[in-house]
Amino acid sequence: MNAVLIAVTVVSLIAAVVSSTIAWRVIRDERRRSDARVAELSQAIYDDGVSLSRSTTLFEEPPPPRTASYPVVAAIGASVIVLVGGMTFVTARSLKHPVAAAQPSATIADAPL
Repeated sequence: MNAVLIAVTVVSLIAAVVSSTIAWRVIRDERRRSDARVAELSQAIYDDGVSLSRSTTLFEEPPPPRTASYPVVAAIGASVIVLVGGMTFVTARSLKHPVAAAQPSATIADAPL
């Protein structure tokens, strides 16, 4: 039972870290886009001739640099497989060898009141 609780806790912590990372990146990207908009609009206010050719690519994001995320994904997948296999092994083992119930309940019922 404790192993299940630990597994649920670990999975919850991983989900929290992933969600926090995604939220942090989205907020950072939104701030960058907002700053770019403000800079472009403030420059456009003081320009005599408005040039729209440069602003067409202003809000396009460059492709993100390739990172080595494949090993991380592979490690997480392997961890999940090992965790599920271990839980299956523990559960199957406990079902084959159930804990023998204590016999004191029969002796208590036979005792006179």
